[in-house]
Amino acid sequence: MLAKLMGILDIAFALSLIFIKLDILLKLVVILSILVFFKALIFFSNIASIIDMVCILVVIVSIIFGANILLIVIFLWFLQKGLFSLFA
Repeated sequence: MLAKLMGILDIAFALSLIFIKLDILLKLVVILSILVFFKALIFFSNIASIIDMVCILVVIVSIIFGANILLIVIFLWFLQKGLFSLFA
């Protein structure tokens, strides 16, 4: 059950990355970034959590300085990770 909730969080975060490009609802993106960051801190010994933390830093930089091409890779990373968690 907990893995499914974390999968939903990853999917919601991935979908919220679209808002950075559209420059809307950036507060929602920041809130979801914080939640995913805390989730990554809980499971810090896992390599996927370390990648999550790096992705969160890139997302925060993208919010400040504008969207970049890495957001597509981060979107795909969190979407596939969320789908695997949700349906595994």
